[in-house]
Amino acid sequence: MIKLLLFVTGVVGMVLFSVLLGSLLDQVSRTPPASGGPVAGNGGDPIGTVEIKAFDLGFEPATVDVPAAGLYTLIFSNTGAVAHDVTLDGEAAISASAGETVRAAVTVPAGGIGFICSVPGHADAGMQGVITVAGVSPDHSGNDHGGPAPSTNIEKDPNAPAHELRDPTAPALLPGQVHDMISSSRRRR
Repeated sequence: MIKLLLFVTGVVGMVLFSVLLGSLLDQVSRTPPASGGPVAGNGGDPIGTVEIKAFDLGFEPATVDVPAAGLYTLIFSNTGAVAHDVTLDGEAAISASAGETVRAAVTVPAGGIGFICSVPGHADAGMQGVITVAGVSPDHSGNDHGGPAPSTNIEKDPNAPAHELRDPTAPALLPGQVHDMISSSRRRR
């Protein structure tokens, strides 16, 4: 009888813990990160919704056009096989595990805002995008979390050796027997 009572108490405890943990995780996924940047809401009501889907090494759509600057509800769905996030011009990331959808408040400035997936290597592989405001051309050409574009007026190093032209012709084959490695490896199979 005592074993049964301990078992039932344990099961009830686990169910309560699961319900509380699920409720807490649900609340955390709905609450926007509290940063001073564009992810945090400005206390007003959202004027619209922005939907972005992440798939493995891409965003759909990669360019989102909104009618005006202001507070929007971002619905971020991760349809990929690994965790992804949306990082808005270097500010707080909105993360989603594989198969998860999260919501957050996002303030889109008048000049628009760029976004990437900050998981190492993902932005370089193509996980980049921009939210534009209708009629405004954003300048997010730096591709480095909203920083300035790289400098293109680089001066020549005065200590560098002089440029030397070289003949692009391949050298002649060395004497001896030529072996066709691809054909011989296929014959052995």
